[in-house]
This record gives sequence, C-alpha cells and structure tokens, in this order.
Amino acid sequence: MKALSIIAWILFALAAVALVATVPIENSYASKSNLIQRVQITEADKLFGGQGTPVGSPAQYIIEDKEAFVGATEDGVQLVDEAYLEANGIYPLQLKSVEATIGYVRIAAGIGAFLFGAVGILAWRKAKTGSFELKAPVKG
Repeated sequence: MKALSIIAWILFALAAVALVATVPIENSYASKSNLIQRVQITEADKLFGGQGTPVGSPAQYIIEDKEAFVGATEDGVQLVDEAYLEANGIYPLQLKSVEATIGYVRIAAGIGAFLFGAVGILAWRKAKTGSFELKAPVKG
C-alpha cells in the first residue's frame, strides 16, 4: 500500500502542476492575440487600393507572421491576407479554441488531482493503520 500511496501522491502533484500551469499558458496566448479580419485581396483591390473581401467575421486570432498583416480598419481590426496564409500553410489559431482546450485541461486536472489525492490519503491510511476506516478516534 505504501507504493500505491507514493504513486498516487506523484500523480496528484502532476495534476496540480498541470492545473496551475494553465494560467500562464492562457495568458501568454491571450497576449499574442489580436482582433483580426481575414480578407481575400483581388487584383482590383490591389490596383484601386481596396481592403479586400472579408472572409468570415472578425475574431481573436493568434498569428505570429507579421507579413500576413495588410492593414487595419478604422475600428482597429487588423486585416490579414487569406491568400498569404494559404500560400504559406499558416492556419490561424483562434483564442477561443485555446480557451476551450485549457478549460478541458483544467477540468481533467482538477478531477485527477481530487481522485489521486483521495487514493493517496486512503492508501496512506491503509499503510499506516492497516485499515481503510475513516472513523474519528474514540476518546476515553
């Protein structure tokens, strides 16, 4: 039972580290994101100085290749050339995808920490007392 207790505590610690590590990871991705509108730029847009045809709606994206950016709107929305992204094999990562994935990791790590902590406590009690009883000691 002592080995089970040690293994459970190690897994509890790993789950707790995973839970805590999600905070700086999410903050890092959030700091790299911008409100971006993907646009398809045609030859006419290039010739007459148009901004291009919007592809989808603006969203928080993480795009680190600065050459993909072609300008901004009056609202501060960054414009990104869709053809450049496709030509270079860049698929922009949406911040909401990162947030959803981190949410799932937090749930799994929290459940894992709880379960491994409970198993660690029970295995420790079993190794110490030889029993799984969770009764309070009787005084007297």
